Amino acid sequence: SFNLICISFFLVPAIFILRKSKYDIFFCIIFIFLIFGIILFGEKRLNSEDNQLVKDKKYLIKVISPRVDINRFYNIDSEYEIVNDLIHLSKPNKSIPTIFIWPEGMLSSTNLKDIHYYKDLFQLNFSNKHIIILGINDVKKDSNLKIYNSLAIVDNNLNILNYYHKNNLVPFGEFLPMENFLRRIGLKTITNNYQSFSKGRERKIINIKNQNFDL
Repeated sequence: SFNLICISFFLVPAIFILRKSKYDIFFCIIFIFLIFGIILFGEKRLNSEDNQLVKDKKYLIKVISPRVDINRFYNIDSEYEIVNDLIHLSKPNKSIPTIFIWPEGMLSSTNLKDIHYYKDLFQLNFSNKHIIILGINDVKKDSNLKIYNSLAIVDNNLNILNYYHKNNLVPFGEFLPMENFLRRIGLKTITNNYQSFSKGRERKIINIKNQNFDL
């Protein structure tokens, strides 16, 4: 339904050009008002802290899906600003228990062990009633260097509550099949100059328990 609304909205100018009667324009005007009405209604509901959703539920879940310019994505120096933007989009309210779900790949150069770099931002904007779930790389060094595409769960002090290493990787996107051979002829993964991601071996249910959450 949402795809239909988007397609219809961007086809509205064609109706103005190809219209056969005045009723076509009337339809366009109604449709445009409907779109903006939906946007205003959604904005009002999301910004309302006393809505029925908060009253009926023990906690909120917010899924944040921002748009990051590709040039900014590959700029290591901008990652602090990206985290700040994600927090701004999350609009955390310190008095409302909330789970924030951030996307993977937003911090292409920050590993899980280095996430404490942003501790000041998290402590300033989040409270102990908040949990943040985000996608981030994890690096392990034993006999070989291993990089994992991971999901991490952290609190407002950036303590790592739990994490998961992705088990099923995307061929050529996250790992290169027959890498020892194919990399000799110039092929590599499309990740940000990483080697192939390593495959996680453990799959388990993640439980989180504290004074505000029991998941």
